[in-house]
Amino acid sequence: MICTLKHYEWEALAQLLKQGYPFREAYELMQGDVCLLYAMEQGKSIEECLVQGHSEMFYDHLRFFMKIAALPEAIQSALSIADITHDLKTKLRKEISYPLLLFVLSFLTLILFTSLILPQLMQGFDVSSNRFLIFSITTLQALAVLLIWGIILCLLITILMIRSVSVKLWILRKLRFTKLPQQYCSYLAASYFTQFMRHGISTKNAVSFLTHLKQTSLLAICACQIEAELKSGTTLTDCFHKQEWLDTNFIKHWEIGSHTKQLETVLLQYQNFQSEQWKQLLKRIGQGIQIFSYGFVGCMVLLVYQIMLVPLQLLETM
Repeated sequence: MICTLKHYEWEALAQLLKQGYPFREAYELMQGDVCLLYAMEQGKSIEECLVQGHSEMFYDHLRFFMKIAALPEAIQSALSIADITHDLKTKLRKEISYPLLLFVLSFLTLILFTSLILPQLMQGFDVSSNRFLIFSITTLQALAVLLIWGIILCLLITILMIRSVSVKLWILRKLRFTKLPQQYCSYLAASYFTQFMRHGISTKNAVSFLTHLKQTSLLAICACQIEAELKSGTTLTDCFHKQEWLDTNFIKHWEIGSHTKQLETVLLQYQNFQSEQWKQLLKRIGQGIQIFSYGFVGCMVLLVYQIMLVPLQLLETM
């Protein structure tokens, strides 16, 4: 890697270049690695030096945009797409962080309670005659085991999806009833096409670019299928309708935007709508997690209280 600029440094570099600064002076202001300047002196192009050794998505975008636009515009376009995906992940992470923290704390408390505290309480008090307590204890222990196996299964599925494209597609097809894979793929497609339109890139070239994304990407798989259909003479709208990975709402927005000649504006509206829809979904999931967490804590307190009452019940029968 010759160039190792951070996100904010890329933004500053693009601004300096747009203001007319020579590349060398702008790069030196960023306090970039001198290896890049040395490589340029050896005859390497700026474009080659900026992306050499990098495999991240941002640099894939930068490679493409440098072929069709000036360097500052190419940097800003690559940053725009990176910001879209980063902002989406940040928003989703923000919505789910508190409920997820509650779930983790509840899960750890459940494991601690069923493996350490509960056995000691049962040794100190004879609860064998209380069917309700026995049933409650068994249920909590079963819930702990179920959650552990569920987490292990999720981790295994995630690893398989990362390592195998065929497994990833098989799992995503099983999840199509949720519409989440289609919505995510459509959201990314709308983001990319919006940037392409700003640079006047034809739809054919845009689809061709998307096929060169990381091959494990769902959008790249979708683009490959669309490109094959386009080569057979199918119109783009018909290709969209045949696609299993595109959301029907995205296709409707595309048709409306094409008809009104305001496709870029309509795609931006689709992105905002989809982002808000995911926020609402995460809020409902978060509320469900909170209900589970608070309910478990309540059950645990009630169970401990019932176990502590066992000696008093024994005294009453004496």
